[in-house]
Amino acid sequence: MTQLGADFDDEVSDDDYDHASPSVGLPGSEVILVLELKSIADVGLIGMPNAGKSTLHGALSKAKPVVGAYAFTTLRPNLGNVNYYDFSLTVADIPGLIRGAHENRGLGHAFLRHIECTKVLSYVVDLAAALGDNKGIPPWEQLNDLILELEYYCEGLSDRPSLVVANKLDEDGAE
Repeated sequence: MTQLGADFDDEVSDDDYDHASPSVGLPGSEVILVLELKSIADVGLIGMPNAGKSTLHGALSKAKPVVGAYAFTTLRPNLGNVNYYDFSLTVADIPGLIRGAHENRGLGHAFLRHIECTKVLSYVVDLAAALGDNKGIPPWEQLNDLILELEYYCEGLSDRPSLVVANKLDEDGAE
């Protein structure tokens, strides 16, 4: 009985190939690649820090985002699915943008690049930001700043379909 490959072994002997001497190959090539993952979502929640994006994200989807009473609790986009009968969409909670994000202030570029892969922009505006001692930015300025940051970062980015979510309306004195 012959073993599998016996015919091949008979045709080629070890004498035909010198195992001890290496062959000279061609010079290799080298490349350094930087790969970026951009979140792909139907809707991007965009707003200033502490506007309530993560709270809204958790209420709309089954996601369990970390929510805190301090700025930059969200450090990377969180994705969640919103299911409504036979319709489903993916929502991205984008970390808070600050003035100058287009100049990479506050990790602006790291946050802004994820917005490029969303189909709809949802501007989350904090109506209570400028109340009392908060000294925050009034809602209409927040919206204007967010739109400008998107445009300065990538012209035409703010032209996508959008909506404005007026958040924290339940707080006393909200505008």
